[in-house]
Amino acid sequence: KFRKDVEIFSFEPADCTGQAMEKTISKNKIANVHIIKKGVSDKSQENASFFIDSKSSGGNSLLESAINQDDVEASMKISLTSLDDFIKSTSKIPSLVKVDVQDAERFVINGAKELISKYHPTFIVEVNNEILLNDPSPFLENFKGYEVYKAGTDKKVSIEEFPTLAKEYLTQKQKV
Repeated sequence: KFRKDVEIFSFEPADCTGQAMEKTISKNKIANVHIIKKGVSDKSQENASFFIDSKSSGGNSLLESAINQDDVEASMKISLTSLDDFIKSTSKIPSLVKVDVQDAERFVINGAKELISKYHPTFIVEVNNEILLNDPSPFLENFKGYEVYKAGTDKKVSIEEFPTLAKEYLTQKQKV
């Protein structure tokens, strides 16, 4: 059931994805979802490069290296904000942050240090970056006091378990 008492802010810099979301929001008469036509990174910036994946609208990225070179359709210039800057400008403090940014996770988290330390929201972070999966220590240092769980389970995970989970994930990914 959709909760009307919650405000949702979705950052979508790509026109195609943003327009699809706007259409769905309008069609379903949803009033509490706001699309912000910006990317999220470690700092606010104008004219940042954003790379378009021709095979997957969900595969677009701030990092060209996150997309298979044969699949880079084009690049465009976008505006970026950090989560800390967004909070300062809107006074909206999220209780849940979902991050799915195709290898740019570290930038988003570095731009949310005040949010994390001051407000402790729940984070759901999709990680596909092999380096980050094998050594998450620098990334997880930002989340002191947080608990980490394996997606789709209620299993708490220690930092030491990440390389094993990464190998499992990467093995499954190669089979697909």
